[in-house]
Amino acid sequence: MSMQRSLPLVTLLLLAACGKETEEATADTSSEGSDATSGSGDATEGSDTASGSGSGAADTTADATPPTWPTSTPARIGGTRPAKVNHPRAFTPGKEYPLIILLHGYGASGLAQDLYLGVSTLGTTEFDAITVIPDGTLNRNSQRYWNASAACCAFSEPNPPDDVAYIRGLIAEAKASMPIDAGRVYLFGHSNGGFMSYRMACEASDAITAFASLAGADSYADADCPATTTPVSGLQMHGTADDTIAYDGSSSGPLGIGAYAGALVSAQNIARRAGCDTTGAAGAELDLMTTLEGAETTTLAFDTGCRAGADAALWTLRGGSHIPVINPAGTRAALAWLLRHDRTP
Repeated sequence: MSMQRSLPLVTLLLLAACGKETEEATADTSSEGSDATSGSGDATEGSDTASGSGSGAADTTADATPPTWPTSTPARIGGTRPAKVNHPRAFTPGKEYPLIILLHGYGASGLAQDLYLGVSTLGTTEFDAITVIPDGTLNRNSQRYWNASAACCAFSEPNPPDDVAYIRGLIAEAKASMPIDAGRVYLFGHSNGGFMSYRMACEASDAITAFASLAGADSYADADCPATTTPVSGLQMHGTADDTIAYDGSSSGPLGIGAYAGALVSAQNIARRAGCDTTGAAGAELDLMTTLEGAETTTLAFDTGCRAGADAALWTLRGGSHIPVINPAGTRAALAWLLRHDRTP
C-alpha cells in the first residue's frame, strides 16, 4: 500500500466514528468550549463556566467552583502555522500542567488525528494536561507531512520545513504563555508523526520528556543520534499486519527512499540511548483494539540500567494494521505510560 493511500482524512474520520463511538466525536467540540480568548484579538471561542457537576442545586461558595482558565490563555499558538490549544476546564492558580503535542500521520491533519485517537479529550479530562494539536506542511500534492527523515515523509519536496525548530517553538511558546511543567513535555505521533517524534528525541532531547510512536519507526543510526545527558523515554506501538510501515522495518521507506528500523529495533534504540539494557522483559498483555477479541497486544519493557529515570517499551499489536482501531482504553494506556515520566527537578 502506498503512503499516499495510507492516511486519507476520510479514512481517519470513518475509523474514529465506528471504532471509538461518541468519545472521539466530542474531541474537538468539547475542547472548543475550553478555548480562551486568542492572543491575536479574536472573539472568545467559548469561555469557560464553572466546571462543577450539572446536577443538584448550585453551590455559590467560592471553594465549590474552581476558577476557569485566564482569558489571556491563547486558543492557538504557532504564529503562521497555528496549532490548537486545549486545556482542562478547571484552573488551579500556581499549578504547572503537563503538555502533550499530537503529531498526525502523512496526509492527515491534527483534527483528524485527534478524532481518531481522542488525545485532547482524554488528556484534558483524565490527565489534567494541556494538549496542542498542530498541522504539518502541505506538499505539492496537498498532503500534510512532517519533515522527519529520508524515509518519511518530505520525499522530494524542494524546500521542506525545519519541523524540529517548529515543534521547539510550539513548546517554548506554550511555556511562555501557559503554566507548563517543563519536566513533563510529551509527543504522541502516528506514522509520519511517529517518525517525527523519533527525530525530536534525537535532536531536541532537552525539550521533551517522553514520546509515543504508533506505526512510526526510528530511522537514525546511533552515530546520528548519540546518547545525551537528558535521554528521552519512548514507547513504540506497532501492528504486525502494517503494510505501510512494516513491523520488521525496511531498507527503503514507503516510496523507496530511506531505510527505517523495525519495531523491536526502534524500541531497543531508544533503550540503548538511555543507557538501558536492551534485552527487555515481557509484561502484561493489553486490549488496545476494538476489532480484535481479547488482549491482542504484547508488551516488552526496557527499564533496567537506564539513566535519569528514562526507559523504553514496545507494544506489539498482533494483527494490527497501519491505522488500527484503537479503543479509548488504548489511548488512555498510552497517555498513562507517557505521563508517568517526569523530569521535573
